[in-house]
Amino acid sequence: METASPYHHGNLRRALLDASLAIVAEHGGTGPVTVREAARRAGVSHNAPYRHFRDKAAILTALAEEGFGELGRELRAAREKVKDPEARFVATGLAYLRFAHARPGHLAVMFGPELSKSRSPDLQRAADATFQVLKHLALDAGITDVVEARRFGSVVWSFLHGLASLAGQNQLPAAVGSMPEDLAAMGLTRLFRSAATRERH
Repeated sequence: METASPYHHGNLRRALLDASLAIVAEHGGTGPVTVREAARRAGVSHNAPYRHFRDKAAILTALAEEGFGELGRELRAAREKVKDPEARFVATGLAYLRFAHARPGHLAVMFGPELSKSRSPDLQRAADATFQVLKHLALDAGITDVVEARRFGSVVWSFLHGLASLAGQNQLPAAVGSMPEDLAAMGLTRLFRSAATRERH
C-alpha cells in the first residue's frame, strides 16, 4: 500500500508527492490536500514546495500523470506473452484490480473531481495512452467496430473500477463468499464470452 516517504535532501518533489498521497489515503479524497499541508508533512518551509509546484492542482496533476503511467505499464505487462484472448482479457482486468489495491491514493487522484485532464497536455496523453488498452480488450473479444469497442471498453472499465472501489471500502458483502480477484475473474470471463458470442452471430 502507498505510504509517505521521509524527506531526503535533493528529493523534495518526491517527498511532497508522497505527503500528498498520504493525505489522500487518510481522507479518502483530494479535498484536504494543500500545498501548505504537504510542506508541513515533508518537513520543509511553506514556501519550499513552490520550487516544484505552483499550486495544489499542479501536485494533483503530477500524481495523476504518475498514476496513469504506472497503470498503463502494469496493464501492458499483464498482456505480454499471453496468447489466448480470453486469458489475456482476464489478466488485464486483474492487473487493474491489483493496481487499485496497491495504489488507492493514485486512483483517487486520477479519477477525482478536482482534476481536469484537458488542462494538462501531458496528463491527457498519459491517460489516453492508458485507455488505449480498453481498445485492446475489445479486440480480445473480437470487437472491431470503433464505437462498439469504445462502449465495451467503458463497460469493462466501469465494472473493474466499481469492484475496486467497493473492495477498497470493504463494502463487498461477506455473504458473497469470494475475494475481489475471484469476483473480477468471474465477471470478466462472462463479459468476454458474452461479447465474443455476440460477435460470432
